[in-house]
Amino acid sequence: MDPVANPDREHFPSGFEVTVRGFRERTGIDALEWAKRCEQLGVGEIVVNSVDRDGTREGFELDITGQIAKMVQIPVVASGGAGNAAHLSQVFLETEVNAAIIAGILHTGQYTIADLKKEIANAGIAVRK
Repeated sequence: MDPVANPDREHFPSGFEVTVRGFRERTGIDALEWAKRCEQLGVGEIVVNSVDRDGTREGFELDITGQIAKMVQIPVVASGGAGNAAHLSQVFLETEVNAAIIAGILHTGQYTIADLKKEIANAGIAVRK
């Protein structure tokens, strides 16, 4: 699911609209409505990739990611926006996500997986060794 912020609360109560085709097309569907429907259809997990945060390295979009994780009973994965180790800890501490996707901070060599795991563990979050 690729939500983009939409302030039209009458049509998008969550404040986010689902996009498709590489973020190029808006669907007119509220992100929470779509997450509920996906769960009803039997999907195994939902990856929330915020259009507004993807590639920014400003941190995960905690608002819609948190709304979705709280509402559904299936695993939710945060994606888009991680810029440092603190962003990983933050998404786990402030939302009910089950996992998070990172890319750029590893590709640049800024962090290793071991560095990130250590930071997350130091924040009191259970992490695989």
